[in-house]
Amino acid sequence: MSSTYKNLIRIPSYVDSTTNERKIGEFIYAYLQKNTSLKITKQLIEDGRFNVIAADGYEPKLLFCCHIDTVEPKEGCKYSQFRGIVRKGRLYGLGAYDMKGGTAAVIEAAQSVLKTRGLTLLFYCDEEYRFAGMEKFIKKYRGKKPELAVFPEPTDLTIVNGCRGLIEIKFRVSGKSGHAAQPQSGINAIEALQYALREIRKNTDRYKNSEMGISTYNLACIKGGMKRGEIKTGELIVGDAANNIADIAEATMSVRPISREFNAAKVIEVFCNATSKTKAKVERIEILNDYAPFLIPREKLGVFEDAVSNVLGNAQYGDIAKSGYFDAQLLNQKLGIKTVIFGPKGENAHAANEWVSIKSLQEVQDVYVNLIKKICV
Repeated sequence: MSSTYKNLIRIPSYVDSTTNERKIGEFIYAYLQKNTSLKITKQLIEDGRFNVIAADGYEPKLLFCCHIDTVEPKEGCKYSQFRGIVRKGRLYGLGAYDMKGGTAAVIEAAQSVLKTRGLTLLFYCDEEYRFAGMEKFIKKYRGKKPELAVFPEPTDLTIVNGCRGLIEIKFRVSGKSGHAAQPQSGINAIEALQYALREIRKNTDRYKNSEMGISTYNLACIKGGMKRGEIKTGELIVGDAANNIADIAEATMSVRPISREFNAAKVIEVFCNATSKTKAKVERIEILNDYAPFLIPREKLGVFEDAVSNVLGNAQYGDIAKSGYFDAQLLNQKLGIKTVIFGPKGENAHAANEWVSIKSLQEVQDVYVNLIKKICV
């Protein structure tokens, strides 16, 4: 196993008030300059953060997209999260599985095939937070569309050819307070909010697809009571006295849709129609994310299937219904680029004791080398 895998883990790249992706971006920039013949550029994002783009100068045919940020460090880890500890065929560390292992495999594959025609590598910021890096890349992209874009997210050596969408919305409703002994004297905002959210869930269950599974609903946070005010950030201050009818309530919810028809606008329509039946008032609606699902037909991925089969013996597809949202969807929807997700085996992404299989890292690297030779040589 190359030291690149450990080196990426040793550079913290979660995002908070003191840490971000700048140092790992500088490492990748310098490493590619020294070890490949690709032209390396920085694409500025914000606050000193940047994407790294490496290209061979020919019209793009194959694009690898690697996010270089991780989630925050976790409590309760058996090993240091920033050393790259190897134990029994596993590489431990924050981001080892999601997705520094896959990123290192791309770097190693690229430097092992020096003369390419049409290879581009993107190492981008902010995938785990607000998608700022991918959004900036898409907004500024002016080149010819590559034939294929590959995201080395962890997929346990299966091909993932799509994902459900991601809708996240924060709702706030107001009612009318009154004495709890006479519920009919007021309008309970919490009950009105719950009713409207149940209607969203009912609508979510109606969308199904044989390959992508079902749309799913999640209520992430709910808060309500007797309104006492707001702090500067807009956060509610509520009382919890049981003798008052709650006059304010808010919730943050998410839907993972399998249909483009069920988008944020549709969710809001369902919510508002339901709320009107309760006589409560919709005070605020904040769309946090509104991304559609995408699916690449398997018959369009023959070249990628061949690259996987040449290394693993056969190509297997992952269960889209069990996967999360991938910002490969953004690239596909906004630029029309055919995208696929494929990466190593491991466990505990976004959790303590994250690890990736060293054997699978080599297999992923070999698949990428095979793919580069098929498309770019």
